[in-house]
Amino acid sequence: MIAGAHEQQTQAASYKTRNWADYNAALKKRGSLTIWFDPDMVWTPPPSVRRGASKAGVMPPFKPA
Repeated sequence: MIAGAHEQQTQAASYKTRNWADYNAALKKRGSLTIWFDPDMVWTPPPSVRRGASKAGVMPPFKPA
């Protein structure tokens, strides 16, 4: 075995999509895609923060223009 050859074999190839329109068209042409969801998975969304709200969660008073 050549020194350094093992490192070259373990590195995964990296590709960057440059033409998204062609990529999306190829995915559609390829056919259906099945996605499985785990029914036991629980997702809790983070609390929403309104733009302009103070840290206490109280909206600032309305100021007419």
